[in-house]
Amino acid sequence: MSDKKIGKSISLVALLIFSTLTTMLVIPSSSAAGINQTTSGTLNGQETWSGTHTLTDNVTIAAGATLVVSAGATINIPFGKYIDVQGAICVASKTCGGSTDGSSSSMTTFSWDLPTDYTVRGHCVISIDAACGSGMVIRNTIDESKTGLNFVEFENAFGFEIGVNTINGLDAKYGALVFDGPDTFANGLKFTNINSSNIILVDLANPTITSSEFTLGVDAYSIGKRAAISAYGAGSGITDPFTVSSSTFTGDAEGSCGNNGNGISMIYVENSYASLDNIDISDNGYGTFFIQSSGALTSSNINVNCAAVDTKGLKQTGDIRHTFEINNNTIVTASRAGITAYDGAKISASDNTISGVEDSSGVAIRSSTATLNNNIIGPIGGYNGIWIYGSSEVVAIGNTIQDTAREPVVHGEYHYRDQGWPSVQPTKSRLYMEGNIISNNSGTCNSQSMYGGDFQCPAIHIFRTSATLYNNTITNSVGDALRIKGGIVNVQGNTMETESFGVNISHHDDNYGNKYGSIGYFSENTFTNATQVYNITESRV
Repeated sequence: MSDKKIGKSISLVALLIFSTLTTMLVIPSSSAAGINQTTSGTLNGQETWSGTHTLTDNVTIAAGATLVVSAGATINIPFGKYIDVQGAICVASKTCGGSTDGSSSSMTTFSWDLPTDYTVRGHCVISIDAACGSGMVIRNTIDESKTGLNFVEFENAFGFEIGVNTINGLDAKYGALVFDGPDTFANGLKFTNINSSNIILVDLANPTITSSEFTLGVDAYSIGKRAAISAYGAGSGITDPFTVSSSTFTGDAEGSCGNNGNGISMIYVENSYASLDNIDISDNGYGTFFIQSSGALTSSNINVNCAAVDTKGLKQTGDIRHTFEINNNTIVTASRAGITAYDGAKISASDNTISGVEDSSGVAIRSSTATLNNNIIGPIGGYNGIWIYGSSEVVAIGNTIQDTAREPVVHGEYHYRDQGWPSVQPTKSRLYMEGNIISNNSGTCNSQSMYGGDFQCPAIHIFRTSATLYNNTITNSVGDALRIKGGIVNVQGNTMETESFGVNISHHDDNYGNKYGSIGYFSENTFTNATQVYNITESRV
């Protein structure tokens, strides 16, 4: 990109921020009180919208003002127009001041017109779509005691345009409902035919969102498909995250994987504190992506084509590196990993069930810290149950790893010189395994550079790393129970059934004049059916 283009891009985004902050200042003001009076401009008093109410332009609810929208009301809005809430808005909820509560059979609807020609440029700074700008934004200046949404449908909104500080710099984002910093509640939301994200959360916003239905943004003209929920700098702390619970997410069943695929994440969380509980994600390319974020994903079902739970980096407060909790979820993927922890992530995953994964591993860990407790991993149709590489710190206790196409556990990337594999050089990394059950290991592995081609997959493969293995059980392994190459291991109290070597321990010759012998301590282990218990090459046992 040329310097001129870069400068132009920065100028456009800066203009977006300026316009976002100043649009409210140029809207004509009207002090209204009563029923269905304000159709445009600034609402400064108290007003109720009920029945069918039609707006003609943008409406700003000023700080100190209150708008109550009755259950079952329909608010019609021109395309490209928005409602900016700086005071209070209470929709169909007695909790915040409404006369009655809404219900699934009495939804309040905010419905935007559709333009006849999307190619006529609209009011947004970045997006060129004619309908761009349509949506609702709730600011951090609201009266939280008088604000809430209950059984509300957003229909045909393109998305409100807002400038956001992302990890890649200032950018324009779009959402039908934007939470710009507030702490409020939203229950029973539904989104229909939304171009952009259903919800955007920014600036420490930490609303509580419950019992809602979400879909992908479906734009095919100016911005492309978008995650149903996108968060940037949301949540005000590890104990005060934004929360989404008891909600369903339905996406693009044809979403595909990889760099050339068209799949996107259903939930995208960046530099935020998040708590997702009892959610259901289905029919989509990817599930969730948490980058430089922490919080929890619990008691949920995720069934997608590609990766289900991606984490990268972590959220840090001072010297505290927060852990992302992934607990009690059922995860099924057609192709990619069930859980990933990449590039400085810190996760704790417990009581999850992971299966499918025809082209990857159940849990993939790269240069991260992970604690894995009591998970059921498998069947895995692609590669490993647990794949660890880079400089990682992993504790695995009480897991069941079964029916994997390749090694149930790999620690260290021995393919680093094979084409098509990550070229991650051997580096220090530690694994602690205790009380795990590994069964039905019968796959054929391959490494041309390390082993000259095919070999029977071992149950646990340690390459140029260290591992402590206590009281684990390996049954029905066709390949070696343990294969250690250039590693350091402490192996005690394990029970291992194998048709090959119990322990195949050897050195690694990098073919550049360097040899790395293995060191192993073995005590009180039980081996059955092994053709030979110890096969030792240029190593110390």
